[in-house]
Amino acid sequence: MDWITLAVALAVLVTGIFGISVLFAAYRLLRSNACEYRVNRVRSGTVADVLKGNISRRHDGQRDSVTQAGLAIDKDNRWIEQARLSEDSVYNVLR
Repeated sequence: MDWITLAVALAVLVTGIFGISVLFAAYRLLRSNACEYRVNRVRSGTVADVLKGNISRRHDGQRDSVTQAGLAIDKDNRWIEQARLSEDSVYNVLR
């Protein structure tokens, strides 16, 4: 076998694995829980808020159990709260 045949076989293998992965991800998203997704989407706000960690850690004045919260120090050496959606809340959407 020459190297061109090996390169084509490798390309077919990699493309097949990638295709199966994309189909699996699409299947999981189609089976996702729409209600949980909407709740998490409202809670998280904008994409910029998610990237900055500005998700509200309280819901109706009480600590929200579906967020993970912590403290960080900003540029001015002040403590600021940061939060993110917990793995359980993301899992509930994709289960």
